[in-house]
Amino acid sequence: MKLYERLLYNNDLNEAQEREMTQNQEEEFDSDEESDEMDQNQDEEDEEDIWRYEDEFRELMQQKFLNGEDERHVDYVKLEKEAALEDMEDYQRDRGM
Repeated sequence: MKLYERLLYNNDLNEAQEREMTQNQEEEFDSDEESDEMDQNQDEEDEEDIWRYEDEFRELMQQKFLNGEDERHVDYVKLEKEAALEDMEDYQRDRGM
């Protein structure tokens, strides 16, 4: 192989390697962008899930309250007595007693 043929051959190899490196870098860059988009989408989905769970919890607790199923946690008799006492105190104060 003559010298100029070797130089051309090496030059072709170098160009091929450079093209391959550039292509790999572009693929990595595209992959990073896709990964960032996926992370952002996952964050949005997680936030949506949190809001959905919070709404479901609130609805469940409201239904339990309306159905009287939260007596285990709230003493309504005691609350009613306290409210009646407050009403009496307000009444007496308003009447100047």
